[in-house]
Amino acid sequence: MKKIVKGNDFTLRIPVSRMFNGVAEPFPLPGCTDIVVNVVSSYRRISLPYAIDVSDDHIINARVEGDAIPRGVYALEVKGKFLGNDWRSNEYEQFSIVDNNASGDTAFTPQEGEDSVLMNTAIIILAPDVALGGLIKDAESAIAKVGEKLTEVDSTVGEAVRKADAATEQATTAAANANTQADRAKAVAEAGVRLNQSVQTAENMRIQAEKERVMAEEGRSTAESARAQAETQRASSEVSRVSAESMRKTDEATRIRQEEERKTSEDGRIANETARVRAEEARAASEQQRVLDEQARNDAEAERIKEAKANKEATDQAVKDCQQAVADAKVAVDYDPDTFSIVITTGKEE
Repeated sequence: MKKIVKGNDFTLRIPVSRMFNGVAEPFPLPGCTDIVVNVVSSYRRISLPYAIDVSDDHIINARVEGDAIPRGVYALEVKGKFLGNDWRSNEYEQFSIVDNNASGDTAFTPQEGEDSVLMNTAIIILAPDVALGGLIKDAESAIAKVGEKLTEVDSTVGEAVRKADAATEQATTAAANANTQADRAKAVAEAGVRLNQSVQTAENMRIQAEKERVMAEEGRSTAESARAQAETQRASSEVSRVSAESMRKTDEATRIRQEEERKTSEDGRIANETARVRAEEARAASEQQRVLDEQARNDAEAERIKEAKANKEATDQAVKDCQQAVADAKVAVDYDPDTFSIVITTGKEE
């Protein structure tokens, strides 16, 4: 028994065979009518859409929608009609629907329409004598029709015999006509059989085409629902896109305004920096001039100190000279170095 995880969509490939002389042989399905494929559990029976395989006319491909079949154990039920006789397959459990991957044993690849599960052969219950009985009934009907035609021929021949005494040629002609009528009757019967078979085949083809049309209509409805859902999703996405675009425009306007403010602030900063650089250059020039002036002042101070020192030395020398002269002249001399004044007092020599 195959174990399939719930939710997977898959196709059941169901070979159909019948027992003939104890041997299972493929059972051709195109000649059958009213074919029904069901999966049967203990509580419910679910009908499946199906199609007859093109290459193997005894295989039924039944589609199973994963969300339409509940968890449980299922058997296959295939039934229909052949030459007016009902037939059905025997039921036995073939697969189960389980909850999770750990419980399953059948893996699927995520490709829509290609996942299939081969079921065991469905042996149909159709006794050979039933089909043979139908053929015998058809043969008896054909024989009855031929008997009626032969009765008509015998009547025609009897009439020809009664008239044979009058005209042998007319009797021969009547016999030939009777044989022609019999051939025509046989041809009509065969044509009727062929016509019935053609009508039955055409009816089977019409039923199959109708089923395919129904399946195609279901597929179209599903596709239309998916298209409507996709259109709704697209409209919602478009609304979201328009809203996002509006927000983007607002953010872009805010960014442009902030960028302009940043540029204005940057221009002000550059102007302030330029003024600062210029003020710094002016300060550096002033500082350089101050340094030069300070150096000139220091040089002038050094020169003044030098000159003062020279003047003091000259004054000291002059004082010394005066003192020497006073000493030589015996004159008292008072020298005040703070006021550079000299007081000469003359006195008498003792």
